[in-house]
Amino acid sequence: MEPETMNDDDSSPLFELIPPDEMSPEQRAFRRNPESNLPLYRLLREPTDLNEFDWEKDDSILIWRDNQTILCLSIAMNMVHYRCRPFQEKSASFIFHGGNKHLFLLGWIYGKSDAAIAGMAAFFWSLKQSGGYIVSLRIGTVKDPHRECDNFDLCALEPDQLSHILDANPTRNYYVESGALSAEQSVILASRPYPLHLTLGASRLGRDNCFRFSDGGTAFLDALEKREFCFGQFATEFQMEKESVLPFSRANINRLFTLTNMFEKLVVEGLLDEENVMLPFSAPVNALSYHIHAKTFNGPTSILSTLWRKILTFDST
Repeated sequence: MEPETMNDDDSSPLFELIPPDEMSPEQRAFRRNPESNLPLYRLLREPTDLNEFDWEKDDSILIWRDNQTILCLSIAMNMVHYRCRPFQEKSASFIFHGGNKHLFLLGWIYGKSDAAIAGMAAFFWSLKQSGGYIVSLRIGTVKDPHRECDNFDLCALEPDQLSHILDANPTRNYYVESGALSAEQSVILASRPYPLHLTLGASRLGRDNCFRFSDGGTAFLDALEKREFCFGQFATEFQMEKESVLPFSRANINRLFTLTNMFEKLVVEGLLDEENVMLPFSAPVNALSYHIHAKTFNGPTSILSTLWRKILTFDST
C-alpha cells in the first residue's frame, strides 16, 4: 500500500489510507452513521503547520490519531457533513474561518473520552498558519439540521493545553459558542501577555448549550483587573431567539462594564434585561458596538450625543 501525501511541496507523506480489513478493534469501535462512507486515514507524522494539508485535493477526510480520536475535516464547499455527522461518538465541533485561501474548514473531533478529544484539540488547534489565511477559530459552532450538539466537556482542556492553543496563534480571533469554562481556564484567557480577540456567544441549539463561565465569570474578571495592559477586543452575546442568556452572573455583569481602559473595543449582542439595557453605555472603552432591538430600547435618544467615541448598532426589526 502506497502512502498518500496531502502536500505536493513535502516529499514526506503526511498520512496513509487504512483499508477496512486492516482496521484495529479500537477503530472499528467508532459507530458510523449509515450515511457516512468516507475512508479512514492514519497520520504518518505529526504536522506542525496547516499548510502541510492539501485542502484543494482532499475536501473531506477522516484522520485517525494514536490517542484514539478521529478528526473529521471538510471545507465548506462540500456540505455533506452539514447533513450528517459521520460518527455517533462524543464530539467537539469547530470551524476555521479563512481569508485568502479558504472560506471555511469544518471540523469534528470524535473520541471515547473528553481527555482524548482535548488532546486532539490541543494538537490540531495549535498548528501554525504560516500562510496567515486562517483568521478565526470558532468552537462549538457547526450547524446541524438535526440540532445535534457537541457533548464534549470544554473543561477537559487542561490550562496548559488552552494556553498552548492561544499562544501558538496569538493574532487569531477566537469564538466560543457553547460549553463551560472553569475558573482556571478563565484565568488563562484573561492573562495572556498579548491582546486577544475573543467572542463568547449564545448557542443556536438551545439555552442549555450556551457558553457560560462555571463560576459566573468571577475568576475571569479578577484576572482582568490585574492586567497591566489592554485585553484587546471582547465580545459577548446575550441574545438567543429573543431570550436573554447570561454567561456572567448578574453581579459580574456590572463589574464587566466598569473595567477601565481594559478593552480596545467591547461588543455586546442582545438586550441584557430591562433593568440593565443602558448599562453598556457606561463602559469606559475606546469603542462600543451594542446591538439591541429597538422596541426594547427605552432610554433617551439624547444619550447618543455623548457617545462620540463609541460605535452603536441598532436593530429596528
